[in-house]
Amino acid sequence: MSALKQFGDTIGEFLELKKYPEAVLVEPISEGKWSIREIVGHLLYWDKFNLETMVPLLAEGVKLPAFPNHDLHNEQAVSYLSRYENVEEIIDDFVKTRKMLVKELTEISKGLTFEIENEPYNFSPEKFVEIFLEHDAHHLKQIREKIKYRKFKIEEIPDYSPEIGQLVSMMNYARLTTLNAIKGLTIEQLDYLPYRDSNSIGALLLHMAAVEFGFQVELFDKRKPNKHESEEWGAAYQLGDLGRNQIKGNPLEFYIEKLEKVRSRTLEEFKKRSDEWLYEEVLWGNNLSNNYFIWFHTFEDEINHRGQIRILRKMLPHS
Repeated sequence: MSALKQFGDTIGEFLELKKYPEAVLVEPISEGKWSIREIVGHLLYWDKFNLETMVPLLAEGVKLPAFPNHDLHNEQAVSYLSRYENVEEIIDDFVKTRKMLVKELTEISKGLTFEIENEPYNFSPEKFVEIFLEHDAHHLKQIREKIKYRKFKIEEIPDYSPEIGQLVSMMNYARLTTLNAIKGLTIEQLDYLPYRDSNSIGALLLHMAAVEFGFQVELFDKRKPNKHESEEWGAAYQLGDLGRNQIKGNPLEFYIEKLEKVRSRTLEEFKKRSDEWLYEEVLWGNNLSNNYFIWFHTFEDEINHRGQIRILRKMLPHS
């Protein structure tokens, strides 16, 4: 598939955003970051720049003006959004502008070559589009991460077989509740032990990642953890004294990164498998089980510990 066709096809994913409440679309994707509204406006403003400034000048051998200063361009993009009453209008204008841009680029000879000031190589229309296709992909990933936790539905998900998609829906919701339960916690709060034999919130978070990692090794890799993996994850898996001694002093971002890294592999592996795989029988300890039950247990275990985390948070000393 050509880069230009992919560039046009992304329109469908942006139109899907109109299904979400305005409140979701104007909420920052994370602390200190843009909202989906601002991301779509940012992409719209780049399409507008290319349509009005770059594409009209395209001809064999020309040197186009340099791309604008990114920080200034981004500030202008956010200011530009003040003309719209709601996010739906921004999405509609983005779609309209993207279609016009794709149409104009389609009519340009594929063999044409040109330069852009301050860029070290020559461009073709396809290579030019690839820059902005990669730009789209970066921001679409941010958008997907944001909205995947805002759909309270068990449903099929693109790129997964039907039942695996439903399983992922449940895992996503469980993870949302975990992330909500730990927002804003400090290192001291993550390490807090209300009594001598308890587990800290940090240890419980790392335990969630360890359980999932263990099932990855067992079910995807068909082996036991090696020495290095056992040393890395042993304390988190066992908890108790080992966990209390070793799991401490880490910021919240450390635990979230561990959870996300492990979950990322699970989701990629799920994409390679069919619904039939869910029902393949496996041994879980000395018990007959199947892949479906074990991955159900993965997020069921997370929900259990999420409940403990909520209780621990209520027990934190007030500063």
